Amino acid sequence: MIFEQLDVYVGDFLEGYQDGYGKFIDAGGGFYEGEWVRGMQDGFGTEIFASGERYEGQFKQGVKEGKGKYMWPSGSEYTGEFTNNLQHGTGIMIYSNRKKYEGEWLNGAKHGIGTLTYPDGGIYMGSFVNGVKEGKGRMI
Repeated sequence: MIFEQLDVYVGDFLEGYQDGYGKFIDAGGGFYEGEWVRGMQDGFGTEIFASGERYEGQFKQGVKEGKGKYMWPSGSEYTGEFTNNLQHGTGIMIYSNRKKYEGEWLNGAKHGIGTLTYPDGGIYMGSFVNGVKEGKGRMI
């Protein structure tokens, strides 16, 4: 099926909706391949954005929901849980500068207990609030 903006979908349909397995290429350069339910990404899929960012993982009703991996063109990558398109739950973020965070996330920010390992070998273990070290912690 070809849409007005020259978006392209190739795959399964049910009752007029993308439903089952399919590939979607949008006119802006984005791409999704995976499972669909009633016209929305739902189940496992891979989404590649025009910016070069990439997500592989679970979707629910069109949003990243569940376990997945998000990769940036810079080389940074996050592997863990998502809720409503954001890092949420537990996960590991490896930054392009080789810094690594492993721990809890809330609404896209480091939040809760985690371990931040620096490229020089330094380690911070402790509490984070809204993405910054706050509360009890220990630097090694």
